[in-house]
Amino acid sequence: MTAWCAIVVDPPNLDARVNAATAARNDRQAATGCRLVREILALAPSFVLAVRSRTHGSRRPLVVGYLSPNLARHPVGYFLLPVLKHHDRSRVLTICYNTGRSLDAVSLRLRDMAAAWVESGALDDEALARRIIADGVDILVDLAGYTAGGRPKLLSLRPAPVLATWAGFPGTTGLAAVDYILADAVEIPPGAEAWYSERPIRLPQGYVCYQPPDYAPEPSPLPAKRRGFLTLGCFNNLAKVNDQVLGLWSRILQTVERSRLVLLWPTLLDPAVFEHTGRRLVAAGMPRDRFMLGGFREHVRLLAAYREMDIALDPFPYSGGVTTLEALWMGIPVVTLPGDTFASRHSASHLTAIGLQDWIVGSAEEYVNWTRGWARRLEQLDTLRASLRTRMATSMLCSGADFTRELECAYELMWRESRRAGFARRNSEGQGGPVETGLPLADPS
Repeated sequence: MTAWCAIVVDPPNLDARVNAATAARNDRQAATGCRLVREILALAPSFVLAVRSRTHGSRRPLVVGYLSPNLARHPVGYFLLPVLKHHDRSRVLTICYNTGRSLDAVSLRLRDMAAAWVESGALDDEALARRIIADGVDILVDLAGYTAGGRPKLLSLRPAPVLATWAGFPGTTGLAAVDYILADAVEIPPGAEAWYSERPIRLPQGYVCYQPPDYAPEPSPLPAKRRGFLTLGCFNNLAKVNDQVLGLWSRILQTVERSRLVLLWPTLLDPAVFEHTGRRLVAAGMPRDRFMLGGFREHVRLLAAYREMDIALDPFPYSGGVTTLEALWMGIPVVTLPGDTFASRHSASHLTAIGLQDWIVGSAEEYVNWTRGWARRLEQLDTLRASLRTRMATSMLCSGADFTRELECAYELMWRESRRAGFARRNSEGQGGPVETGLPLADPS
């Protein structure tokens, strides 16, 4: 039996939040928990907003809450689709806290698959914290961090015994309240743990799972074989395409005879953005007849545009995520230059998951040379293109059931650790290190 007590305190004029959580499995631990509660109450005895205790019997499913404003047509929504579809409700019951303001077709699919769905956009942090506590959430998984609509202040209230960050924010939250970050050995390589306030849990075959859209067209034969030159491209957010990236891509165009570059992003439908982007490419040394710019409104048109591309160029230091997965699904290999940050290693993670580590380069010079070399190996490039969809479909990257089993093992590991060690932050105490998953764990109790 486990008793958990959460106290949310609000001293006026300080805008501070204090949250204490303790697990009691024997009288000594219970006494420690009560002492901590008394210490907090002494700080602000008249500002207790919520006190709740709960006990659980053995062998019951964990209650996992997913918190995000992006439970919709967004990378977060796409990553969550196969997970909600395959969660084993004997192990995990899911509650989605949608802090966004609107629903789309992806939202409705997610809502149908979750055990419960809470429209939370109108709730302030304190009200939502109360709701999460009342729902009995064991593990709250944040999918936004500091991105638009994120609720880091809510996380600091610590409304659940265990908090984790996953998929929605490309790095550490820096919050003492967040216990874990879900990653893999590429996103957070061994030795990089010191850069994260959370304890890394490394999933064995990639940190996300991709569910390709049903409307994705079939990959086409290699365009370069009929055109006689390489068409290179990037369909990432233009905010990732900095001047250093453009300079490197300009070098590629200069060294790969007759090659072309195509950039596609919705904001390029705006004439001002279109003109500005064109001027940037010219300033980087690209002749106007060697690049093409375009926008799109429908996702299926973006996917269809990959049929005219030969090789995708990954931006840096913020690499592609879903964009890389879409390119690979459409048969387009992606050359990437990872850095030291989580955000720079998305493509490297996805390429590793399908055995394409040779497309991960270590320098700008290698980036240019690797891309240039394929202009002389079109038959090999065409063979690779034809194999990529099958390679992805048969990998863990697209196996929602297998990925979700590993994710559930990670959740059970978090819960077992929290029960064994209490809810103090292990990293701040110099205890514990990264966790590798992949072994079956007993049911939580």
